[in-house]
Amino acid sequence: MNGLKMIAVVCMVMAAGTTWGQVTVVWEKTYGGEGGEVCFSLVQTRDGSYALAGCTNSFGAGGLDFWFLRTGGDGDSLWSATFGEGGPNDCRSLVQIGDGGFALGGITGSFDEGRVEFAIVRTTEAGDILWSKTYGDLENSLCNSVIQTSDGGFALAGSTAEFNVGTAEFWLMRTNEDGDSLWSRRFGGNENNSQCFSLIQTVDGGFALAGNRISLDIDGIDFWVLRTNEAGDSLWSRNFGGRSWDQCSSLIQTADGGFALAGVTGSFGSGSHDFWLVRTNADGDSLWSRTFGDARIESCTSLIEMEDGGFALAGETRSYGAGEKDFWLVRTNRDGDSLWSQTFGGGSTDECHSLIRTSDGGFALAGYTTSFGAGRSDFYVVKTSSDPPIFEATILDTIHDYPDTYIDSTIAYNIEFVNNGFRAGYLFSAQVVEGGGVFNCILDSALMIPHNDTAHLPITFTPSSDTSFVGQIRFHVGVEMISDTLSITLTGNGVRINIVSDPNVHICRFLQLSPIFPNPFNSSMTISFGLSKLAPTRIGIFDPFGRKIEELLPMQTFNAGRHSVMWNAAGVPAGEYIVRLEAGGSAEARRIVLTK
Repeated sequence: MNGLKMIAVVCMVMAAGTTWGQVTVVWEKTYGGEGGEVCFSLVQTRDGSYALAGCTNSFGAGGLDFWFLRTGGDGDSLWSATFGEGGPNDCRSLVQIGDGGFALGGITGSFDEGRVEFAIVRTTEAGDILWSKTYGDLENSLCNSVIQTSDGGFALAGSTAEFNVGTAEFWLMRTNEDGDSLWSRRFGGNENNSQCFSLIQTVDGGFALAGNRISLDIDGIDFWVLRTNEAGDSLWSRNFGGRSWDQCSSLIQTADGGFALAGVTGSFGSGSHDFWLVRTNADGDSLWSRTFGDARIESCTSLIEMEDGGFALAGETRSYGAGEKDFWLVRTNRDGDSLWSQTFGGGSTDECHSLIRTSDGGFALAGYTTSFGAGRSDFYVVKTSSDPPIFEATILDTIHDYPDTYIDSTIAYNIEFVNNGFRAGYLFSAQVVEGGGVFNCILDSALMIPHNDTAHLPITFTPSSDTSFVGQIRFHVGVEMISDTLSITLTGNGVRINIVSDPNVHICRFLQLSPIFPNPFNSSMTISFGLSKLAPTRIGIFDPFGRKIEELLPMQTFNAGRHSVMWNAAGVPAGEYIVRLEAGGSAEARRIVLTK
């Protein structure tokens, strides 16, 4: 076999930053020269950095060459290399292998004029070439995927066809670890026109291939998935599609042993072409399918399964975003229902070809851009923050302390729940696990907590004796398949309200202004206070600068015990205020918030 020549080059890097939507852009970078570059494959390496592969005509031997580029974890370029000898050389797939090196797969036309062949380049971790091989079947063989197999060898897949015949077939070939061919298989037959874009090795050692297919017994162009054993013998195949053009670009085996396929459909959906996600069982039988898009064209090129059983899909959109085409990332639940989506790009054309989940829980998307960069088109990579939680309820304080509370009287505190997720959830039950009837939580029905919002629930404390009380309430929250338990510790003191001569009986402080509920409030509120003895008392409302807004309770004498006054704030503008209680030479104040 002929070898491919390596030429090392230094790339140009530019950065552009935009943040919006459901994830945050950590960094975005472009790489390229004055000509054109297109990135087709991205991997995160074992050290947390990145490797990209595609094609370039800015660098190399001339024409179109493989371009292999390494970056740090921050996206800054470390080195790059080209592979080719002046003909059309287009890298479509990249994999890091067991020894830390890499294998790049694609096509070459450099060695046999008039023919296009599969090509694989094997490198060290530093990008030095170890060997390269080419493989031809019919006159035109296009490799779109390379993987390392479980035995350390390689498998390549794509399409093969004779010129001027007009039909193509899936082509799967196996090599050993040195790239020597072991066997190859063609699937499709003379009456079919089939293009393979994705290859995986299944958990049983066999293979699954996916792309599209035109045949005499189906209408239009359909998704086609084909399953083989370890020797490449066909086990089954399935078509999915309608009466228009449907092309599968990405195939994965799911955690339950089934499969998920993603690509573009012109048969279904709301626009000209939409993302299409198809879920099957282990035998390839359809379980469900979903489309994503709007009135214009969307095309999905990459698919991954998430830890929660949902999916992330990436490709391009013309319906949304800032330019003619933008990167589009769609996140779904395990049933394929959309949770959120986000676009990335500039004012021109940005096409995404590869999506990965990064080690920090975020995403990285790669393709090319004409919106940014140094040339006609450049490699473009967007690194995002981690996937936002669907529902994440927290309690602001894990311990709530009630001040001295008079025996048989009740004080209510608002417990504040915060939902940091992107979907509304519910507080659906509460259980007092300690404290008995001293602490109480009344939850007649589920309490909704909107996304990025808060909810409040009053917890009451009613001491029955002059002692210290400790309790715990456990709350159950959830949404869809996700549920969690939150707990809060409660403490409080019961005290008597009148002075007695017995020194063994606890005596409360002279004056107590109870926590105000509700707070914030929007029209009226109740102010409760307690006195340990008869005293002249008054209550005033002040603004944050100490200016009196209202004399709510003019000076008058109250007996020892619990008392309450209502404030109607209908004529007062929204804002922050201070309630001040004065009695017998002592004073207490509390902050309140009026909303309208």
